[in-house]
Amino acid sequence: MESAKHSAIRFVTPAERHQGWDVAVLARRDAIYAETKRKNPGR
Repeated sequence: MESAKHSAIRFVTPAERHQGWDVAVLARRDAIYAETKRKNPGR
């Protein structure tokens, strides 16, 4: 069972945060958002 994501820790799971995996998760998410914004800047 996967843990719930929490807004207080930028929508990562407590396990991801505890293990230090949140850095990679958030970097990947930021890259996806940047690419999406680049493709459609007016949105």
